[in-house]
Amino acid sequence: SSLTLQSLEDSINISFSPCLRNTNNNRLQERRIFIVFSTGCSSSQDWQSQVLTYSHKLHKVPGHAIVRLLSCKDPNYKLPHNSNPKYRVVRTPDFDSFFPQLPYSPRNRPGAMAYWLGGQSDDEDIPRPDDVVVAVDPDQIFTSEHLNVSTVFHGHGIAALYGIGFAAVKEPQFKKHCNGACELPFEEDYNPSFGHPQILTASDALHHAKLWYSLTNDMKVHDPG
Repeated sequence: SSLTLQSLEDSINISFSPCLRNTNNNRLQERRIFIVFSTGCSSSQDWQSQVLTYSHKLHKVPGHAIVRLLSCKDPNYKLPHNSNPKYRVVRTPDFDSFFPQLPYSPRNRPGAMAYWLGGQSDDEDIPRPDDVVVAVDPDQIFTSEHLNVSTVFHGHGIAALYGIGFAAVKEPQFKKHCNGACELPFEEDYNPSFGHPQILTASDALHHAKLWYSLTNDMKVHDPG
């Protein structure tokens, strides 16, 4: 079983989700699109969120909602006013606080995503399994209204090729976390790293977030620095 992540240049396969295409065109038309990004609670990320959601509103990007997952220790943290009618904030735990002896803020992104998609937050409007989740970084913006999700189905998504993390998967101490994907006989310039923006069905996004969170913790234990 595999999940294919398509980019403009290539496609990447990682194994964790069965590849079953939904051929019901009516159901594809009914799917809702959720744009989601994860932040902590800081004035700089508030500013990034304002710019991102403004660009979303300015370009009339299609979709059901744009969601900020806020991982914050302070339950009274006040957020700035936002005029985007599709924007909402979902509060999640600060997952770093669960590991006081080994803090590592990158836990929050996959942890918050799994928490939200898994129905553990107070948000009652979570994606259905076949809905589409568009995960972006808070420092990214929209430059047009175009958002084509027609090639996204269960087992097949779209993501950006990434350079960050590529060196790590070549290291012997990290290879065991790749489930063999780092050892596959791809061409020399094969890059198994991918990142945001990434577009997946909600069910695949939940599987991916759980795996990502687990790998992040495992790798941090191996490399505390």
